[in-house]
Order: sequence, then structure tokens, then C-alpha cells
Amino acid sequence: MTENPRAVVGDNQAPDYARRVTDQMERDYAAFCESVTALLDRAREAPHDVTTDEEAVALGGIVKELRDAFRRGDAYRTAEKEPFLRSEQAVDAFFFAQMEKLARRNPRDRSQKPGAADILQARIDSYLEAKRAAEEERRRREAAEAARIARETQEKAAREAREAEEARLAAERARKPENVAARTEEARRAEERASQATVEAAVAAEAASGAHIATLAKPAEMARTRGDGVLLTQARQPFAIVTDRSKLDKEKLWPFLTDAEIEKALRGWAKTTGHNQQMDGAEIGHQRKGVTR
Repeated sequence: MTENPRAVVGDNQAPDYARRVTDQMERDYAAFCESVTALLDRAREAPHDVTTDEEAVALGGIVKELRDAFRRGDAYRTAEKEPFLRSEQAVDAFFFAQMEKLARRNPRDRSQKPGAADILQARIDSYLEAKRAAEEERRRREAAEAARIARETQEKAAREAREAEEARLAAERARKPENVAARTEEARRAEERASQATVEAAVAAEAASGAHIATLAKPAEMARTRGDGVLLTQARQPFAIVTDRSKLDKEKLWPFLTDAEIEKALRGWAKTTGHNQQMDGAEIGHQRKGVTR
């Protein structure tokens, strides 16, 4: 059984609902469309320059008819759209009610109630953050220990080198044959120890470098978890929310406002002053406008 019983083989082509609606509108409102065409023809034939009261009144009559037709069209539009609007709202309400139980429709909107997925994801986030922090601390400790060992082995190598040099010089200063042999053997052994210490210091330095590099790994790598076809990791997600609008730096935000948003704010401010107060960068006031009744 499928979730949608209408989904059957060969039923994957959606009907052209828009074309159906357009065709129906053209049939039902053919007379309205004809009246619009006739009014536009009269408007095109009207004089371009008004020189007498009679001509102004004649154009006023056409204007009234055009506006009446506009209002009728808007009324028709509202009436025809209402069933679709209500249907759309019903569809949204039905599915949103179920979807919002599963997860937020907009993950960035904190005002929305969290769904089951959001609640579980929050638990995962807490675990991954704790895992990342623990792994980061472990790598930090390992890097610190490796650095300590590298320092100690380097100091040991330097000490062994000094002792080997001292033994070599002692062998050169020896006079008696038996002392020469003993000093030479001691210098050889000291040279071997110095050589071994140098190798150990190089190995420790390499290990310390690797441990330090491990601390630079991305957080996602430290928190990554796999199993049963699921991959859990972390990602940096930017956010910006208002906590106190009175403290916002308006000068920094201004360049990101659109002209329409700025003009809306300007009109709102002008309304509070009765359009009688000016502001640099704007024109505010009253203008005369013709009215046709």
C-alpha cells in the first residue's frame, strides 16, 4: 500500500491546473474582457491635451469608467480566488500541523515550537559538543606530553653530545697506552650514546609535531560519529539575532536596508510629524492631486 492511493503507474503527469483556471476565467468573464478592451480603445482615442472644460469632463467620464471597471475586476478576482485561497490555507494547515510535530518548518526561527527531530537533534548536539571538547582536551594533553618528551630527549641528546666531546678530548690528552685505550673506548661508547640520543630526539620531535597538528583538526572531525548508515558531525552555522534593538549600531546596519524599507520608515516618521517637518536627504510635504468623482 502506498501513502497516496492515486499514485499509480502512468499517473506521474500533473494536470495543468493553471491552464484549466485560465480557460475557465476566459469563458466566464468574456464580457468583462470585452468591456476592458472597449474602454482602452476609448482611452487611446481621447485627446492628449486638454484645453477646455468639456474635454476635461469627457476625460473624467472615461476615468470614472476605467476605475469602475478596475474595481469590478478586483471584486471578480477576490471572489474567484477565495475558494482557492481557502483551499490553500486548508492544505497548508493540514500538512503543517503534521510537519510541525516532526520538525520546525524554519530551523532558524527560534519562535517556532521545536518538533521531535529538533528535540532529538538538540540531544545529539549536546553529545557531539561534549565529545568534541573531550577529544580536543585529549589531543591537547597528548600534544603537551609529546612536547615535554621532545624537550627532554633534546636536552638528553645535547648532554650526551657534550659528554662524547669531553670523552674524545680526554682520549686525545691521555699519555699512557693503557689510558689511551680506555679513554678511546669510553669516547666510542659516549659517541654511540650521543648518536642514539640524537635519533631519539628526532623521533620525539616528529611525534610532538604530529600531536600538535592533531590539535588543529576541524571540530567536525573530532565529533564525527558513524553507524547504521547515519553520519553525525558538526558544522559552523552563522546566526544573528536581536537582543536589544536600542543598542544596535544603526550606522552599520543602514547600508543593508533597501530603498523601499528606507522609504517606508521615512513615510512613517513623516506621518508622525504631519508631513510638516523636513529631513536632510528627503522631501516631505503635501502636493496637489486631481480627483475625479
